[in-house]
Amino acid sequence: MKKTLGLLTLLSLIVLTGCSTKDIGFTSPQTTTTGDEMSTTMDYSGDLIVAGVGPEISFEQTVAADTLVLKKTFEDHSDHIFIDRQMRSNYLDIQEDAIPGNTVSFVGMVKVLDAAAGNRYYQVISISDLKKIATPTKDEVTEIIARYGYCENDADCVGIYGKCPLACQIAVNTTFSWVVANIIDNFRNAQESQCTYKCMEIKKVVCSTKSMCEIQE
Repeated sequence: MKKTLGLLTLLSLIVLTGCSTKDIGFTSPQTTTTGDEMSTTMDYSGDLIVAGVGPEISFEQTVAADTLVLKKTFEDHSDHIFIDRQMRSNYLDIQEDAIPGNTVSFVGMVKVLDAAAGNRYYQVISISDLKKIATPTKDEVTEIIARYGYCENDADCVGIYGKCPLACQIAVNTTFSWVVANIIDNFRNAQESQCTYKCMEIKKVVCSTKSMCEIQE
């Protein structure tokens, strides 16, 4: 399990060169009072990368399974923004837009959370605008999918079918197969040319000596 969580952390380091991002703009922090608690909030806006949706983002144990994580970029992953499913439901399609690798535009009010490992964490208090503006390229999607292929034994792995122009057979960690399936569908639906091909039967999937799931021919 620890190794799997290590994989999840690696997801935040994926380099997405094809999605353009803008610098995040802040306003001066504002102090608000809720009951006896004092919390610092601030405006937050800019283009962000969707880092994860669902249990694959639980590298931070305080993050719920239905939380969407947005990051400034994968190269500069110091800013983590958490949005719960209920708050984002009217802004992003859960199956299509809230998929790792997509770039979204976010404007809203956030609450500053405790920093961890030198990173900055924010909880969204309100949303003014949240929409998808870019989909990752084929190479970027391939790299994102590869991050879900870590394993400790054969039982951790499962094979799924890709769609043109991605690989025909893809081996991933069983826990995240649904995430990969959504990434594949999201990428395919964004393509102007809907190419097709037939794939051979997936006979066996194993955990390699490099602790990566792979199709065994």
